This record gives sequence, structure tokens and C-alpha cells, in this order.
Amino acid sequence: MNVSRKTIPVHDMSHHERVETPPKEYGKLALVFLGIIIISGVLNLAIDGHGTFDGLSQLQSFASQFMGVFFLVFAGFKLVNLRSFVHGFAMYDIVAQRSRLYAYAYPFLQFGLGVAMFVFPSFAVTHFVAVVVSGVALAGVVLSLMNKQKIQCACLGNVIKMPLAIVSGIEDGIMFVLAMLMFFAMFG
Repeated sequence: MNVSRKTIPVHDMSHHERVETPPKEYGKLALVFLGIIIISGVLNLAIDGHGTFDGLSQLQSFASQFMGVFFLVFAGFKLVNLRSFVHGFAMYDIVAQRSRLYAYAYPFLQFGLGVAMFVFPSFAVTHFVAVVVSGVALAGVVLSLMNKQKIQCACLGNVIKMPLAIVSGIEDGIMFVLAMLMFFAMFG
């Protein structure tokens, strides 16, 4: 009996296989996060030091500014080598596996979300889009980890080389949780 199956194109995974991550890569990642926190804190004080950012509480203001900086920085890493990002992202993202266009658009979508976190921080739709984008990305990471795929995270382009679980899980998980909290805070 011949059963027809839908096949997903197989990509050369040789440069995506998990290797030991040198400690300096973890140091680079720590500096990125430290920079994001410092920039967000400075922005929060400069923009919001004497009141609230667009009618938000101090904590909501910081969360929106943190997400804005985070999305902008991570979009920038992806754009350093867009083609390599698209190839790696299509290995584990559930939408990018079906659409190269989505994979190419993803860094620009993140960039737009970063800008929106500053321009429209109190719009529920800003945070809803962040919930959807981050949730879909997180689902792809979780599925890849459950399938024990050994691939390198594409979310930092070629700048910092880390296994999928560490960076993507942190990136998508933090953004998903913060966006959910912000979305529900818009109604509370």
C-alpha cells in the first residue's frame, strides 16, 4: 500500500547542529540582556521619571519600554544576516516552515513591534500582536525541543551562537509573558 505523505523540505543542518557553547557566548548574551535592561531603565527614567508613560503605571511603562528595546535589539541581530536567519528560523518555527515570506518578514515584524511599544504602548492591539507573534514563536521552540531537535538558535543571527533552547526560549517566553500581562492590564 502506497501512502502519500506531505513532506517538508529538508535543509542542510550541518551548521545548525548543537555544539558546546563556549562561555564567551554566554557572556555576550548576558551583556545583551544587561544592555537591554540598562537602556530600558534609562528610557523609563528619562521619559517617565516624573509621571507615567502614556497613562500607564510605572511598572507597565517599564515593561513596554523593555519590550520595545528587546524587540528592536533582537530584530537588529536577525537583520545582520537575514538570509542565514531565515534558513535557521525555518528549521523550527511553525509558520516559517510553511512560509519563507513570513521568515523574511519576522525581523521587520519584531522591529515594528519594538517601535509600537514606544509609540502605542497603551493600545491593546500592540500587545495582542506581541502575544500572537511571541506565542507562535514559542510554540515552535517548544515543539522542536520536545522532538529533541539539535539546532542552533537563529534569533541572534550569526552574532551569538547558542543552542535553540536557551535563547529562543528566553526571548519568546519573556516577550509572551510580558505581552500577556500588558494585554490584560489594558482591560483592568
